[in-house]
Amino acid sequence: IMTVRKIGDQFWVDFTYDRIRYRKRSPENSKKGAEAFEVVLRNKLTKGESADNKVNVVDQGEQTFETFAQKWIETYAKTNNKISEIERKKQCLKKHLNPFFGKMKLNKITGMHIEEFKAKKMNEMLKNKSINNFLNVLGKLLNTANDWEILEKVPKVKLLQLPPLKYDFLTKEEGKLLLDDSHGVWGEIMLTAMTTGLRQGELK
Repeated sequence: IMTVRKIGDQFWVDFTYDRIRYRKRSPENSKKGAEAFEVVLRNKLTKGESADNKVNVVDQGEQTFETFAQKWIETYAKTNNKISEIERKKQCLKKHLNPFFGKMKLNKITGMHIEEFKAKKMNEMLKNKSINNFLNVLGKLLNTANDWEILEKVPKVKLLQLPPLKYDFLTKEEGKLLLDDSHGVWGEIMLTAMTTGLRQGELK
């Protein structure tokens, strides 16, 4: 059975022969090219020859977190996120995730490592919300590696608990005073917000 996979923007062959798994990037980046490449590899194995070649023969899961993170920014973030979000992810990786996970092999990161990362950031007196932002980036990166069939299993990323949000509502008297002191465009914005309940971003 032909087993051709497209991981990211590259075609790979992924098959088992004599209970050994072979996962290699096709030298010709197309489905037909990968299928032909698999036939060549299987023929070599049938003849007792080595399947090693100059193509990348290392399982992609063996690459370091930092190496994959750079590829993730270039191929996933830059095609799916706004510029501000790309920059936020870059800073998160540079200042927090890469210093901790950077040298680890992608497929060796465990739930325990993630818990150790959380403990380290808490010891640095960072707020739970900030740590959760880092964990969200980490989780998205690992899940993307799984989607691209680089990771077979993704460790669970558990977010920290956050205190309930507090809301403060204006009384009728406070609302009237605010409107009395707001004039022109700002007065119209205040009135619209108070009568419709629209959020700040929705008023633009």
